[in-house]
Amino acid sequence: DTVFEVALTALLLITAPDALEKEKDVRKAANKAISPMDRKQWDQFYQTIQGVEAAINEGRTKPEVWAKVKGLAEHLSQHYVGHRFRAGGGLCTSMCEWVMAASAYHELSSEMATKKKQLS
Repeated sequence: DTVFEVALTALLLITAPDALEKEKDVRKAANKAISPMDRKQWDQFYQTIQGVEAAINEGRTKPEVWAKVKGLAEHLSQHYVGHRFRAGGGLCTSMCEWVMAASAYHELSSEMATKKKQLS
Protein backbone atom coordinates (compact mmCIF):
# COMPACT_ATOMS: atom_id res chain seq x y z
CA ASP A 1 0.00 0.00 0.00
CA THR A 2 1.82 3.07 -1.29
CA VAL A 3 -0.04 5.66 0.80
CA PHE A 4 0.69 3.70 3.97
CA GLU A 5 4.37 3.39 3.07
CA VAL A 6 4.63 7.12 2.32
CA ALA A 7 3.09 7.95 5.71
CA LEU A 8 5.30 5.42 7.48
CA THR A 9 8.39 6.79 5.75
CA ALA A 10 7.53 10.32 6.88
CA LEU A 11 6.84 9.10 10.42
CA LEU A 12 10.23 7.40 10.54
CA LEU A 13 12.00 10.45 9.11
CA ILE A 14 10.48 12.50 11.92
CA THR A 15 11.11 10.04 14.74
CA ALA A 16 13.97 7.76 13.72
CA PRO A 17 15.73 8.92 10.52
CA ASP A 18 18.67 6.59 11.18
CA ALA A 19 16.33 3.60 10.93
CA LEU A 20 15.86 4.24 7.21
CA GLU A 21 19.61 4.48 6.66
CA LYS A 22 20.14 1.08 8.25
CA GLU A 23 17.16 -0.63 6.59
CA LYS A 24 15.83 0.42 3.19
CA ASP A 25 12.54 -1.50 3.51
CA VAL A 26 10.29 0.96 5.36
CA ARG A 27 8.16 -1.75 6.97
CA LYS A 28 11.19 -3.57 8.35
CA ALA A 29 12.72 -0.29 9.50
CA ALA A 30 9.48 0.66 11.26
CA ASN A 31 9.24 -2.75 12.90
CA LYS A 32 12.71 -2.28 14.36
CA ALA A 33 12.33 1.41 15.30
CA ILE A 34 8.77 1.35 16.63
CA SER A 35 8.40 -2.28 17.66
CA PRO A 36 5.17 -2.35 19.66
CA MET A 37 6.07 -5.85 20.87
CA ASP A 38 9.23 -4.56 22.57
CA ARG A 39 8.07 -2.39 25.47
CA LYS A 40 11.38 -0.51 25.82
CA GLN A 41 11.52 0.29 22.10
CA TRP A 42 7.84 1.27 22.04
CA ASP A 43 8.29 3.61 25.03
CA GLN A 44 11.26 5.25 23.32
CA PHE A 45 9.20 5.78 20.16
CA TYR A 46 6.32 7.19 22.20
CA GLN A 47 8.63 9.64 23.98
CA THR A 48 10.03 10.75 20.64
CA ILE A 49 6.53 11.37 19.29
CA GLN A 50 5.69 13.40 22.38
CA GLY A 51 8.88 15.44 21.93
CA VAL A 52 8.38 16.40 18.28
CA GLU A 53 6.71 19.73 19.09
CA ALA A 54 9.48 20.71 21.53
CA ALA A 55 12.17 19.68 19.04
CA ILE A 56 10.56 21.89 16.40
CA ASN A 57 10.11 24.82 18.80
CA GLU A 58 13.70 24.59 20.03
CA GLY A 59 15.19 24.28 16.53
CA ARG A 60 16.53 20.77 17.10
CA THR A 61 15.38 19.53 13.71
CA LYS A 62 17.31 18.92 10.52
CA PRO A 63 16.03 21.02 7.60
CA GLU A 64 17.02 18.40 5.02
CA VAL A 65 14.95 15.76 6.80
CA TRP A 66 11.95 18.05 7.10
CA ALA A 67 12.20 18.99 3.42
CA LYS A 68 11.67 15.30 2.65
CA VAL A 69 8.83 15.10 5.17
CA LYS A 70 7.18 18.12 3.55
CA GLY A 71 7.25 16.44 0.13
CA LEU A 72 5.80 13.25 1.57
CA ALA A 73 3.12 15.20 3.46
CA GLU A 74 2.12 16.96 0.24
CA HIS A 75 1.80 13.57 -1.46
CA LEU A 76 -0.34 12.32 1.42
CA SER A 77 -2.62 15.36 1.29
CA GLN A 78 -3.45 14.48 -2.31
CA HIS A 79 -3.91 10.74 -1.84
CA TYR A 80 -5.01 9.72 1.64
CA VAL A 81 -8.58 11.07 1.65
CA GLY A 82 -10.89 8.27 0.64
CA HIS A 83 -8.00 5.81 0.43
CA ARG A 84 -8.91 2.30 1.55
CA PHE A 85 -6.10 0.95 3.69
CA ARG A 86 -5.80 -2.84 3.77
CA ALA A 87 -5.93 -2.90 7.57
CA GLY A 88 -6.20 -0.41 10.42
CA GLY A 89 -7.94 2.20 8.27
CA GLY A 90 -8.71 4.68 11.04
CA LEU A 91 -5.25 4.39 12.54
CA CYS A 92 -3.59 4.80 9.14
CA THR A 93 -5.72 7.84 8.39
CA SER A 94 -4.73 9.35 11.74
CA MET A 95 -1.06 8.70 10.99
CA CYS A 96 -1.41 10.51 7.66
CA GLU A 97 -3.11 13.45 9.34
CA TRP A 98 -0.48 13.59 12.09
CA VAL A 99 2.36 13.61 9.55
CA MET A 100 0.70 16.40 7.58
CA ALA A 101 0.04 18.43 10.74
CA ALA A 102 3.62 17.97 11.99
CA SER A 103 4.96 19.04 8.60
CA ALA A 104 2.73 22.13 8.52
CA TYR A 105 3.72 23.01 12.09
CA HIS A 106 7.41 22.68 11.22
CA GLU A 107 6.96 24.88 8.16
CA LEU A 108 5.13 27.55 10.18
CA SER A 109 7.70 27.41 12.98
CA SER A 110 10.55 27.79 10.49
CA GLU A 111 8.89 30.79 8.89
CA MET A 112 8.34 32.41 12.28
CA ALA A 113 11.97 31.86 13.29
CA THR A 114 13.14 33.47 10.07
CA LYS A 115 10.88 36.48 10.60
CA LYS A 116 12.05 36.85 14.21
CA LYS A 117 15.66 36.99 12.99
CA GLN A 118 14.73 39.62 10.41
CA LEU A 119 13.08 41.78 13.09
CA SER A 120 16.07 41.56 15.44
